[in-house]
Amino acid sequence: MMDMGSVTFSKDAKIDFQKALGFRNDDTTFCVAPISNGQDTMPYYDFWAVGTNCCSGRNSDFRCGAYKNPHAHAGIRLLNSDQRQNFHLAVEQAQATFGIRSVHPLFFEWVDAPEEEVAKRRGRGYQFFIAGVMVHFGLNLVFVLSSVASA
Repeated sequence: MMDMGSVTFSKDAKIDFQKALGFRNDDTTFCVAPISNGQDTMPYYDFWAVGTNCCSGRNSDFRCGAYKNPHAHAGIRLLNSDQRQNFHLAVEQAQATFGIRSVHPLFFEWVDAPEEEVAKRRGRGYQFFIAGVMVHFGLNLVFVLSSVASA
């Protein structure tokens, strides 16, 4: 499970808003909420819905991703390694606050349609790539023309 990029949970899976928490670091609040299988208590919580600046950090007011959508039962794995340590700290704080366990926490952005979200991100990646190629080409053209003109 450590290499999954997106996951579709069972229809019983839900965000456990009662155990949501936020960890504040500088100007950013790292919000976490465990994803449960529909039971009130579980032996451990290793799947977490996450987001930044979408909760107050004081109460269980997780408002990240598709939290309002009752049809959302999927997640896209957090790829930003710079944020992972702060989300781990938020999970540790949630464990201490609510008396729960998390052995190997995995962080997901809660979404309704992971395939659409991945396609959208892939499209943005292609746009950045093409823009970078065009800027590189333009700068090279300017440098070549300026060196030819000065020769």
